[in-house]
Amino acid sequence: PGSFYPNLRGAYCFEQAVENYWTETGLKSNWRDYFSFFFIANAVPVPKNLGGPGAGFYGIFLHTKMIVVDDEAALIGSGNINDRSLNGDRDAEVGVKVVGGSYPRRLREHILRDHTGNSRIDASRLAASMNAIAYANAAAL
Repeated sequence: PGSFYPNLRGAYCFEQAVENYWTETGLKSNWRDYFSFFFIANAVPVPKNLGGPGAGFYGIFLHTKMIVVDDEAALIGSGNINDRSLNGDRDAEVGVKVVGGSYPRRLREHILRDHTGNSRIDASRLAASMNAIAYANAAAL
């Protein structure tokens, strides 16, 4: 996808990094059973009579960095995945980790509901549920 839509480059780079790691370490399972990368976008009409494909989209870029692990831990921070944030000698970053309690699960539910409009996402089949929403959105385009 990165070559077709420049605003998907970040998700594409993450996918490539995970796929490369899986291959290099000889893992036998399918990495897509464990990881999914999604981005938020707005669909817009691009009329065919004006040379467009009928519909297109543009990405919505968020500055928040967040991960929720197994509804047991949440990490929210400002660090970027680049040398400015990771080398520790340029940007100042902050992060908060919450382990245990109901906060990690409630955060995941809230974020998914807000970003997908779907409150019935099956957490036990999260990747499959999110992929179903993504495929339905792509079909609507």
